[in-house]
Amino acid sequence: MNKAFIYLLITVLAACKSTPYSDETTKSDLRAPAYPLLTLHPHMKLWSMTDELNKQNMTFGGSTQLPFVGFLRVDGAMYRFMGNKELPMQAIAPMALDHEKWEGKFTSLVPDEGWEQPDFDDKYWQLSEGAFGTPGMWEARTQWTSSNIWVRREVEVDPYLLEHKKIYLRYSHDDVFQLYINGKQLVNTGYDWGANFKVEVPDSILQTMKSGKALIAAHCENRVGGGLVDFGLFAEEPAMPVERVAPISYEKEWTGRYTMEQPQENWEAKEFDDSTWTEGQAAFGTDDQRNVNTPTIAKSKNSRPKNKMCH
Repeated sequence: MNKAFIYLLITVLAACKSTPYSDETTKSDLRAPAYPLLTLHPHMKLWSMTDELNKQNMTFGGSTQLPFVGFLRVDGAMYRFMGNKELPMQAIAPMALDHEKWEGKFTSLVPDEGWEQPDFDDKYWQLSEGAFGTPGMWEARTQWTSSNIWVRREVEVDPYLLEHKKIYLRYSHDDVFQLYINGKQLVNTGYDWGANFKVEVPDSILQTMKSGKALIAAHCENRVGGGLVDFGLFAEEPAMPVERVAPISYEKEWTGRYTMEQPQENWEAKEFDDSTWTEGQAAFGTDDQRNVNTPTIAKSKNSRPKNKMCH
């Protein structure tokens, strides 16, 4: 018995020794769709729907977003490490981004003039569930594989909200995107892409919605890679009382020093000498992005950047 065990051990060790060792690692872009943070009961859990805690509010029970926010105070400064600084807005017309359903009519054929107007005849357009996107876009409920798509969505609006609250459009798009409300243009992005943008609906458009109805019409051109159309209307809720120690550029102007050369070690330290760096106004980025005041690297017009690094 002992001899048999020894022979088996020698065989296992020999096999391990003959196996080549490699310190190479393989990166995987896969991630869990949600992460449980707190379990009060098997059917009562607090979830994070993203792998970045401060990217959005926590989700309780799988559907309802909670204003669950965490802060740290370091040397007198407040830092938000969990949750969004804004409370969820009241949905008038929800988005698929928020795991909600919505319907709209769409076509991939170039429509007649006036397609963005409320009285346009869209009876030959297809009715389907939004968002609309290419395969691989998780928000997409209807596959979109052509170069262009036109979408029309009818929305009912409570006149009380128009009188007492600010109304916002939220949208995600990829790539070139235009959007109209009751025939008036509100968004025209140019060649761009991104998720969960927010723009306040001006009074000139709100006046057209007093009847309690709004027709949201959008066109999107997908030039390369993925394509996506997702949008909705929302009413403001009270802002989260957050101490703004160092606001970002769209809240308040700020300047900083920057360099596009590899800096010396300890460049992130407070005592580092950055006197040779260039001073510029935020935000910093490529010149084709919105809200950029200091362009850094010009992007090719014919292709997307494959890899970008920020520090």
